[in-house]
Amino acid sequence: NFRVPESWKLYYKSGNSWKEVEALGEYGVKKDCYNSLDFKPVKTNGLRISVQLQKGESGGIIEWKVK
Repeated sequence: NFRVPESWKLYYKSGNSWKEVEALGEYGVKKDCYNSLDFKPVKTNGLRISVQLQKGESGGIIEWKVK
C-alpha cells in the first residue's frame, strides 16, 4: 500500500550541515495532488526532504519541483 506520509520536512545545505527551511505555511500531506510549501528564500547548493512514513506503510515521491 502507498499512503501519504505522516509528516515531512525540507532541509537546505548550509556549509557542511543541513538546516530546516523556515516554512511560511504548513507542510501538506494530501493524496494525489501537489503539496506546496512556501518558505523564506535560501542560497544553497543542496535540498533534501526528510519523510516520516505511516507505520507499516510505504510511500514515494512522483515529482518534485523547486522554483
